[in-house]
Amino acid sequence: MDIRRSGPEEIGEWMALTQEMRHDFPGLETEEGMAAHRQTVLQYMEAGRALSCWMDGTLAGVLLYTRAPGSLDFLAVRRYFRRRHAAERLVRTALKQIGPGNVTVMTHPAGVPEGQAARAFYRRMGFEEGPVTEAFGAPVQVLYLRRSAKEKDGRE
Repeated sequence: MDIRRSGPEEIGEWMALTQEMRHDFPGLETEEGMAAHRQTVLQYMEAGRALSCWMDGTLAGVLLYTRAPGSLDFLAVRRYFRRRHAAERLVRTALKQIGPGNVTVMTHPAGVPEGQAARAFYRRMGFEEGPVTEAFGAPVQVLYLRRSAKEKDGRE
């Protein structure tokens, strides 16, 4: 498993993975939403805030993050590569890049089947439930990872 920063040269592979997973993410249902997402991914890549996980020469997962305030902004792992720790490795790498302090992530609220696995994953990673709000025209729940100034990767 190889976790690394992604650059614009990988945008085709990123968007192919996103296309496979788009039904899990509000806002990506339309071609316009996918086009906007592509531009966002390129901005994160240019800023050095895009991570990719490669397994057996295949793009297995992707993650976009923001340093301040700390947030995980997009995480997707191909179904075939799930339960192989790709998401955990991506998140831990992002947490190290974000540095100390709290981190947020948004996912589907309770009761939405597309979000069950994500919610369970984030709970295992130490995230706690926050408020339900709206993003991309759909309800989402904010989850918080509360970290002290000493923590760098979600663990003391």
